[in-house]
Amino acid sequence: MKRSLPTGVESELTSLTRTVPETDSSGAALPEASTNEIASVGAITLIEGTCRGHEFRGALSNRAVSGGSFGVGESEALAAHLLRSGRDRTPIVLVLDSAGARLDSGLAGLGAFRRLYRAALDLRLAGVPMYALLVRNCFGGASMLAMLCPIRAASEQALIGMSGPGIVAALSGGIDLDVSDRDAARKLFGAPARAQSGAIDFLFDAEASRGETLARLLEAESPVSADLAKQHQILERRLRQSGMTAGAMPLKEAAELFRSGSAVGAQDLWQLSGALLACQPGVEAELIIDCPGQAATRRDEEMVLSEYVAHLALCLGDSCRRGVEVVVRIEGECAGGIYVALAAGAKRVEATPEASLRVLPRQAVEVVLGKSLPEETLEDALAAGVIDRIVPARSTRTSVATGSGDG
Repeated sequence: MKRSLPTGVESELTSLTRTVPETDSSGAALPEASTNEIASVGAITLIEGTCRGHEFRGALSNRAVSGGSFGVGESEALAAHLLRSGRDRTPIVLVLDSAGARLDSGLAGLGAFRRLYRAALDLRLAGVPMYALLVRNCFGGASMLAMLCPIRAASEQALIGMSGPGIVAALSGGIDLDVSDRDAARKLFGAPARAQSGAIDFLFDAEASRGETLARLLEAESPVSADLAKQHQILERRLRQSGMTAGAMPLKEAAELFRSGSAVGAQDLWQLSGALLACQPGVEAELIIDCPGQAATRRDEEMVLSEYVAHLALCLGDSCRRGVEVVVRIEGECAGGIYVALAAGAKRVEATPEASLRVLPRQAVEVVLGKSLPEETLEDALAAGVIDRIVPARSTRTSVATGSGDG
């Protein structure tokens, strides 16, 4: 039975499923979209439906509830929704207007988002069609979900980024971006700029029928398999066009980029992704991690950093599917999207007693919330599923231990 929709989602869903009747070559009316709500959990509503004969499952984030962010309940509900499509291969449409992960959910929210992202990775690597429709804001974890989808549409007014304008401005001391300059923020994060880079496949007018946009999405041919080698080349060209160097790096050297104690950017993510793609089945790789999170810089956001983060997660997940055993061992700091990309794709996540895990780096949290979050322990991280086990510290450290067949 169709349920009543929460405030703020009803108009969005009505807009999404409203179509203007068209005719095919024989003059018969094409079927309009119809949907049923499956569940509504916090900021997310889950639906199933058809649009012009195309079946789909959908998830709509509601910005009126906590900025459309993903807390524990939203992440668990969407993960279950994705698992259903993993079983019957029904296409998934993510309609996102979201600030990303809910920061005040703490490590419990981070663990739930790790499981959600793993479900999304498995779906993408299994070749289930996935589509993203970005409405207004799409930041942090929401942008990572969007970049897993091979077909993406965005409103011309949408803003898309791994880090939001406020974080980029604050962490650069205003050098990279003046947060009060809306035109500058739009030029950096706006959907037209993202489309020009190739991260968005097509734009739609915010006032246009979402049903038309939905139909266009579902009629686009979604790749059956994730061609990660081709995507790696696309991201390499973007690096080179920006003036960054891009060359193959052995796994041991690439892994060192993630234990330097510094934030990692597009180039670092691309290097580790390439090293993982080159690994042969049978390799045992241990990645030693000590980095506070992603680089919140203008240059990295110009590169569409979210796409590089999602690419790393896909390469990690693909490596494990090919018989490469990747274990992430956190010996220092780890937070945010970098943590999610590593943890969702790896076989196991370990942490030593010196490890520090956060939803976002402390300074970024203070920018967004205007306050710090309570400190949480490794035992909290273990209980939340952020890590899989706590292990003793070693007297010496090596970034990567490899078995036979190392690429």
